Amino acid sequence: MILRIIMYIGLGLLSIFLINYFEFANIEFTIINVLIAVGSLIALKILYSIFTRFLRVLVFAFVFLPVIGLVIYYVYAYFTGQSVDLASLAVW
Repeated sequence: MILRIIMYIGLGLLSIFLINYFEFANIEFTIINVLIAVGSLIALKILYSIFTRFLRVLVFAFVFLPVIGLVIYYVYAYFTGQSVDLASLAVW
């Protein structure tokens, strides 16, 4: 736990240094600015973990399920002898 806190403080200092180095903004190395940088890094880590879990659900719902549906449609059309009409599947 202590090592993680030290790592976040180091990353906060590094982010302030890089912002100053690339001249995006002129930020001083104060305790408050380092704490804000550390807090924003922790918030980004939490958002990353939430969105990666959420994106797995989206990939499953919008990529995997439609592909499985198309495979089932092609197999059904093959066994019933119907022609495959993808234009009728389009929403527009």
